[in-house]
Amino acid sequence: IYPEWIANEEKIAGFTYEDLALETDGGKFSTWQLPTAGEMVTGVVVDFSEKGAFFDIGAKSWAYMPLDQCSLVPISNAAEVFELGQEVDCKVLCQGSFSRTGGDEWAAQFVVSATAIQSTAAWEKIDKIMTGEAEESLVSVTVMAMKSFGAVVMTSDGLEALIPNSQLADRVGDTSMVGTEIKTQIFKLRKDLISGSPAMRPGEYSLLLSFKNVATMELFEQVEEGQVLDAVVKLPRELSLDVTVKTEDGQPITCSIRKVDISSKTTFGTADLFEVGEEIKVYVISKLKESGEIRLSTRALERKKGEILNDKAGVFARAEETAKKYAQRATQEKQKMMDQLVGVLEDTSFGAPTEKKTGKVDLDDDDDDDMVGF
Repeated sequence: IYPEWIANEEKIAGFTYEDLALETDGGKFSTWQLPTAGEMVTGVVVDFSEKGAFFDIGAKSWAYMPLDQCSLVPISNAAEVFELGQEVDCKVLCQGSFSRTGGDEWAAQFVVSATAIQSTAAWEKIDKIMTGEAEESLVSVTVMAMKSFGAVVMTSDGLEALIPNSQLADRVGDTSMVGTEIKTQIFKLRKDLISGSPAMRPGEYSLLLSFKNVATMELFEQVEEGQVLDAVVKLPRELSLDVTVKTEDGQPITCSIRKVDISSKTTFGTADLFEVGEEIKVYVISKLKESGEIRLSTRALERKKGEILNDKAGVFARAEETAKKYAQRATQEKQKMMDQLVGVLEDTSFGAPTEKKTGKVDLDDDDDDDMVGF
């Protein structure tokens, strides 16, 4: 026995032979418990291969993590998401699997996964968005493919989702969206379909998203009530007019103008009044914060009933001037209505009989033969 040699070995190892004997129960290893399938363990990244990564999971055991179990987001190499020496929480998928270590083809080892924990965290984030607990109400996704039934997308956390055609607005079948990142809202969550298995048909997607309202959210933040905007006619319909309005960064957003908001006289056909591609002016009547909806109008730009039917060019040429007068009139009418309401509440609060109010609020003043809204 060479005490000096033993002391040096213990110094290098960081523990003594007595420590080793106690830890291994005299070489019986009775206190060493190997992890079992389904158990959560913490592993340390010790090496990479072309198809995965190797982990030290304790108890003198290494484990292998296949590439598809390293991340929910598609990757080509485990080094894209892990670093050597990094601690990673993972789930044991099986034990006794054939070794992936080169030159050790008959050995067996553990196989572990990080995607199970990632998936749980990703779905918890979706739940928080739905319950309003998250700071961000929108979900960022990358469009992976455009199918006949909608757009297949992937969230930044790697969850696969579907934007049905009904929620794609005017981008149905638009393959130029593939590879782009967009903002979406949660349309529907079907928890009974959350299984981890890839969806093959529209009805198998657990997370459905909407792009329809989000498409107008950016425009919503940039415009104000009473503002006149440039627009381009996209599609005249029987009861409405589809137009596109560009955001500050040039993104065209499709909005719809109801026929009643086109002119105070409704005895016309939108296809007879407007042509596809025609440049027009529109007035922002109101904005609905809850949905991001923007109500647009050309009727507010009329000085007389039905003026746009007879002098469309003149209506748009005077749009800014007419809009200012309309906005002023609208403000006055709103204030008048509020004053009347306050008077009614005051009379009611003192128990006095209230006099019937006969004031009429009509921003468009259709009974005036000469002017509309003035």
